[in-house]
Amino acid sequence: MPWLRLERVRVRFDGLEVLRGDTLELDGPSLALVLGPNGAGKTTLLKTIAGLIKPVEGRVEVLGEDVTGSPSRARKYVLYVPQLHPSLPPYPITPLEYVECLLKALGVRNWRAEARRALELVGLSRDTWERDFRKLSGGERQRALIAPMLVVERKVLLLDEPLTSVDPRWKEGIVRVIASKASSSLVVVTSHDPTMFLPYAKTVVLMNRGIAAQGPPEEVLRIDVLREVYGASAIPVEKHLHLADQHVWSQ
Repeated sequence: MPWLRLERVRVRFDGLEVLRGDTLELDGPSLALVLGPNGAGKTTLLKTIAGLIKPVEGRVEVLGEDVTGSPSRARKYVLYVPQLHPSLPPYPITPLEYVECLLKALGVRNWRAEARRALELVGLSRDTWERDFRKLSGGERQRALIAPMLVVERKVLLLDEPLTSVDPRWKEGIVRVIASKASSSLVVVTSHDPTMFLPYAKTVVLMNRGIAAQGPPEEVLRIDVLREVYGASAIPVEKHLHLADQHVWSQ
């Protein structure tokens, strides 16, 4: 039984199909990397898995349980970390308070101590823990959003662009910590910087208004497959593949 299964899932917004009867199976523990151009449906895929979007057709199963369109059922198995939103909370809250509140709501034991451990894991300095969330840099806010998933035990972890606005000096460390969760969980990551996660990815899911390809990186990241999705932006340079300015694969 796969840890995650989408069966003929169809999602439509204003008459436009974003997922087109797609089927996907992912097993764990492992890391799956979801790639595709803007508007390809990557965020929609994660929200559908998390039960936040109910498909017009199809079924979503996590560890054999139907979680289709039900965030309450999905929450037992799934933790979803959304992409950093440009809007800020209208009320003062600190990174420590944010992580503590979330861990407490998720039923984490020793949530106070675990909140501090989580913030240390993402490299947030202690002087930022008590600062107003609205006064943090984009990278600091993103690390605070990622922090809870590092100490929460869920079988499926969904991370939407977790490296957004993160300072380059912190990216490699955060990627390693996220990848370490793949030893016990199914970690599904979307990223515009695929090179960071590729060394850890067992599966690549390539999207373009639906799932265009899925499988091991060496099967999916071929120039013929990538050109169907990215067009002329997929450029072979000697034995390397580039998507626009991102070097994604060495053959």
